Amino acid sequence: LLGAKGSVRPLTGANLHIRTYYEDGTEEVGQHRMGKARTGRKSKIIKLDLVEQLRQPSANDADRQEAQDCDVDLVSAELIASADLITYPMGSFFSSVLVNLLPQGVGRAIVKRNCPKIYIPNTGDDPEMHGYSLLECALLVIDLVRKDAGRAPITDILQYILVDTRNCHYCVPVEKEKIAEMGIALIDVQLVEDEDCIDPYHTSPSSSKKHFLSPSKVLEVCLTLGS
Repeated sequence: LLGAKGSVRPLTGANLHIRTYYEDGTEEVGQHRMGKARTGRKSKIIKLDLVEQLRQPSANDADRQEAQDCDVDLVSAELIASADLITYPMGSFFSSVLVNLLPQGVGRAIVKRNCPKIYIPNTGDDPEMHGYSLLECALLVIDLVRKDAGRAPITDILQYILVDTRNCHYCVPVEKEKIAEMGIALIDVQLVEDEDCIDPYHTSPSSSKKHFLSPSKVLEVCLTLGS
């Protein structure tokens, strides 16, 4: 997202697969099958857990895989504990963002660290966000952290949501007033390059909204919050 350099680590050493639960009652195993394969059906994802085997659920309850727990890697936990800023970044919402909150110890490390915590939602279309508002996505983050850390205050988990509603397209309702009511600050500023800004006199601004953020603009806001 930012073109930054640093440590890239798996959060856990466990070798597990994502199991996805849909609102229509069906389930699938494997990240490659999540959301994207169901774009035509528009079925809402409601839950994730982790299983050992990459095999699809059957109608036989006796063959059902038990959900597996795993622990956060010690070094990764220490990196969270020393972070100057914690970001829930852009990426496929369930399979790239929420799944990283499943290992035990991640939520506790996030809550324990006293630093700014910011959610940068996807621009463009993300099938995994189908059926949710931006506030509901933020609440899913909060709920998963609390599952590990207990009933922590919202501000210990998430303080800011960073958007550019003027220049960027979001596939979910933003609901600024409801976000503010939760005590989360919505930072709505320019996040695209100057030449990509929408002309306010454009007759159809929605058709020109961007899917790509400017790394330098995002970094500027993050560094301001983290200073």
